[in-house]
Amino acid sequence: MTAATAPPPTVAKRHMFGAVAFAENFNMKSVAASLASAQRSAGTVVFAAGNGSVHAFSFGVVVFHNVPTEEHAAILERLRPHLEGNAKVPVISEERFEVAETPATPVTMEGGKLVLDSLTPDRAGVIALTLAQSAAMEYYEAIIQKLSEETAKLIEHLRKTGSAPLRIRALHRFIGEAI
Repeated sequence: MTAATAPPPTVAKRHMFGAVAFAENFNMKSVAASLASAQRSAGTVVFAAGNGSVHAFSFGVVVFHNVPTEEHAAILERLRPHLEGNAKVPVISEERFEVAETPATPVTMEGGKLVLDSLTPDRAGVIALTLAQSAAMEYYEAIIQKLSEETAKLIEHLRKTGSAPLRIRALHRFIGEAI
């Protein structure tokens, strides 16, 4: 094939996903009721934002798909009142993920980004869910790390002295928190 008859190079369409995780869950009925155009499914509310979409998950994570970063804060403030307990719940983690959509290309990972032949709404939903779960896991990893450190101290004291360094009520609370 000559240069004059060669097919044009395929250009990847870039999709950006960003996740923001809170330390509390969303009240999904309240979220859906506040957004007239939202699509609701089990544990998820999806709505359009600019040229992209926003996926709010019941476990307290919001995933932005192709939503300009400048719009994230306003959307998060709209969703914060629907967090259970308190609208002042802190953000506990944020993650970003890039997807390249290149026609006639096998699904693969290249340089930390996912390459797909086509990004359908169902595929975007799976990517959003996976990113949301990853962001949420950071919260639980921090809790487990803290409990592991406290358990190690307790076990070391038990090993050295043969008694727990806590009063019985404090020990019961510690066990309850660990379980």
